[in-house]
Amino acid sequence: MVLGDENGYVHAIPAIDTGEPRRADTQFHQGPVTAVDVAGYENEHLVISGGADGTVWTWMPDRYPLKEPVLARDRPSPPSRSPPPPTA
Repeated sequence: MVLGDENGYVHAIPAIDTGEPRRADTQFHQGPVTAVDVAGYENEHLVISGGADGTVWTWMPDRYPLKEPVLARDRPSPPSRSPPPPTA
């Protein structure tokens, strides 16, 4: 099972308890994780996560994570504030 949280952490929890600690908790994103998916890759699990920070990461829970995201876009800018309308 894989899930993300509002602090940018991605949690991978094995479906079968092997007696060894295989849970992986890694902070990939600066802000909430907005999407996660798991795919089979060479007899292992490939985790894909996306965040509100505009990054997409791929990693395998039993290996060291990459040092950089596979995709990054600029963060959306905060809404601009218009000056108040003039008063008559």
